[in-house]
Amino acid sequence: MVKWRAPEGQLKLVRAIVPASQPPRRQARRAPRIPEVLANPDWQPPSSAAPLVRPFTAQSGVRVETAQIGLALGFFELFFTAELYDLVVAKTNQYATQFINANLGSSYAQSFRWTPVQVSEFKTFLGLLLNMGLTKKHELRSYWSTNPIHHMPMYSAAMSRTQFETILRFLHFSDNTTSRPRGHPAFDRLHKIRPLIDHLNHKFADLYTPAQNICVDESLIHFTGRLGFKQYIPSKRARLTTPPLMNMETCTVYEESRLCLGNTSILYRLQQ
Repeated sequence: MVKWRAPEGQLKLVRAIVPASQPPRRQARRAPRIPEVLANPDWQPPSSAAPLVRPFTAQSGVRVETAQIGLALGFFELFFTAELYDLVVAKTNQYATQFINANLGSSYAQSFRWTPVQVSEFKTFLGLLLNMGLTKKHELRSYWSTNPIHHMPMYSAAMSRTQFETILRFLHFSDNTTSRPRGHPAFDRLHKIRPLIDHLNHKFADLYTPAQNICVDESLIHFTGRLGFKQYIPSKRARLTTPPLMNMETCTVYEESRLCLGNTSILYRLQQ
């Protein structure tokens, strides 16, 4: 058997065209730049800066009389007051009017599709919305289904599906015309719910005063929707989260939660 061998000139030509593969060079990592204040710290003895502990003089506990409140609705109305209902109804009707005037060809501009919301109607809407958290279904329309398997007569008896979806479509808590554009010094990411947040902040502060000993920690709330301050933490089980700061009272189950954007406290929450 005769083996063919390329001439020496052709081998040199092939080596010139296809050079030998070399392993990729690894770039050396640059050392992180340390601020000058941390690079040359000014060490002081531990006794030179004693902490200033101010005396706790507040009277902790519930700041409202609850003996006469028997039902859960009474406690709910401590936070959702008549002032808040009037605010939500006014802003919802205002936004609906603005939308209809700007979109006269929309189906909502027809007289039978939209009528101003009343406080009683909004309370019914809110009650149905809260009950949906107890009886979960695949889609919103299933709550008004006439199928015997999915039929829930309470929803159709309280409010029609069209009316519920219309209120949900125009539900608002603030005036869009007063919103500042992005980049403005007064720009607020939560402008659409700022009145609701301010109301709840004042109510939680007025109704309860925490005790002296509290625990401050960070909590994670799983959220996959569109949110400007949402964080991605791959090491956590809930990777897409909003991290609020939690203040837990050690002697009770009172929990105060603040969602911070920069230096702005956003939300309080009470659990008992």
